[in-house]
Amino acid sequence: MLPQVPEKLTYQGKRCDLPYEQPLEAWFEANGNRPAFHVPHTALWRGYVGTWELEDGKLYLTGVEGMLDNGQVVDLESLFPDAGRRVFASWYSGTFSLPQGELQNAICIGYSSVYERYLVLTIDKGNVVACHYETNDDATCYGLGV
Repeated sequence: MLPQVPEKLTYQGKRCDLPYEQPLEAWFEANGNRPAFHVPHTALWRGYVGTWELEDGKLYLTGVEGMLDNGQVVDLESLFPDAGRRVFASWYSGTFSLPQGELQNAICIGYSSVYERYLVLTIDKGNVVACHYETNDDATCYGLGV
């Protein structure tokens, strides 16, 4: 499997990749209604790219780009018709591991590349409740943890 196209995140005013997590999948699972996304290529098996923002300790979905198998374009408004410009991600609890520093080992399989360190954000029901740094030695659950 090729490296997968990451979700996008704006954090502290900077745009970064969210290479390991897919918070929208938790929403699909909770609602029991995952759309039949068209898979445009093998680097995007989930069929969409979500755009996220962390602001004032809260996680928001600000965009979705994808297409269904029937050709219908999927965006934020089609998934959340009453959302406006963003949706508070109250359905998501988990961690974000944001790569920091130099790429240590580029591995062209799934989400396996290893970075110098990670900023790990713990999120509970859409709210950031903790953050800490881990080196790639500590981060065996992110990438391969060489």
